[in-house]
Amino acid sequence: MMKENFSKLFWGFFLIFIEIHIIKVDLLPDPLGYLLIFLGIKALSKGTLVGKKAQAMAMVLIFVSLPTIFIYQNGKANEFAQILPLDGWNIYMNALGVLKIMLVFYIFKIMLSLVNERSEIALVKRTTTTFHIYIVVMLSNFFLQSFTMNVGTNMLQAITSIMIVSSTIVEIIFLVLLRRYMKIQENINPEAPGVGTKVDIKV
Repeated sequence: MMKENFSKLFWGFFLIFIEIHIIKVDLLPDPLGYLLIFLGIKALSKGTLVGKKAQAMAMVLIFVSLPTIFIYQNGKANEFAQILPLDGWNIYMNALGVLKIMLVFYIFKIMLSLVNERSEIALVKRTTTTFHIYIVVMLSNFFLQSFTMNVGTNMLQAITSIMIVSSTIVEIIFLVLLRRYMKIQENINPEAPGVGTKVDIKV
């Protein structure tokens, strides 16, 4: 079941990460991705408070992300990859990005809880490191975007390239981590070294 549930999370985030539009319709719709994530979280969280928060966030995103089915998410960028900070679509995408970061935060909490129970110390450290990298990069990109209004074309292209490359890298790292979680053993060994040592996300 562990593999199956994390498989739902993996494929859910994969659908969100990949965007293929034909005649303005996304063949890999984000709402479907968030639905898979919701189902995976529901099975993994076992009614915990953080699990309920993650489920609620995933459910909100199922509906909030509906417009992305019909509108290319990068469609507001022109041929010079210009980002318009005050554009209505861009504001919507920023809000969607913030909600996604919140969802990822709760998922990391669930993941850490699971590996703490199993005394997977190496995986705890890897998960914590990945979390901090993910959050720093994503929030830095939001910060960088606020400077795109009054910069020249060359600088705008440079900032846009940094944002696209960095966010793509951390999304792939997160997907790779989810693949690793699919290999976690179902049973907990209560006599394993380090059981009872709790490591949590610090922000």
